[in-house]
Amino acid sequence: MARSKKHLKDPDLATRYDFDRRKPLHVKLFADTKAEFRVNALRMGLTMTQIIERLAQAINEEDTYIITMLNKYRIALENDEISEFSKTDVDTIFKAILDEADDV
Repeated sequence: MARSKKHLKDPDLATRYDFDRRKPLHVKLFADTKAEFRVNALRMGLTMTQIIERLAQAINEEDTYIITMLNKYRIALENDEISEFSKTDVDTIFKAILDEADDV
């Protein structure tokens, strides 16, 4: 956990060096994907940030399982074998269409 400047012997040290080397990452997920991701992360006792950090590390380390999974995903997308929408996204869109049709 980051400590405040008052705990440093040299308070200017914190301003001279960036000890917190994390950088923000802005990601757009479909609402249902994000909700399910958050629930599953909480069930595992992890935060979404911790999971994304570990996934990024695995990619950077060229983890065979992760790289293979991502290559299969890329190929499937290129071949239109899968949709970028999750099943829950499709269900939500379908329900919205049905609700709209009922109103007509």
